Amino acid sequence: MKKRLGPDEEKLSMLFSVIKKTDAKIVMTSNWREIWNEPMFYANEKNGIFLAHKLFEKYEIPIIGFSENFGKSEDEIRKYLADHKDIENYAIVDDKNLSIDNFVRTDKRF
Repeated sequence: MKKRLGPDEEKLSMLFSVIKKTDAKIVMTSNWREIWNEPMFYANEKNGIFLAHKLFEKYEIPIIGFSENFGKSEDEIRKYLADHKDIENYAIVDDKNLSIDNFVRTDKRF
């Protein structure tokens, strides 16, 4: 079985469909937030972040923000929400189990 690099387009297309229908916005909290806008990661078309970036562009889904990177994901998300009090409705989607409200767990290969 050939190992696939980067995100699974079929699964991301389902997420993007939900985002379009609900006018949801994405705030990135994954480790990718540290390199999302770094040009050096786009030189290699087999790089997982390159592939993810292309899919976000393909489906016209912008990243509207990035959480700070200082510790546990749950704490970073809580701080982002505390700093952005205008956010009333949200869902937290991740492939690792988080102890936080409004959490939806996905498969590892998202």
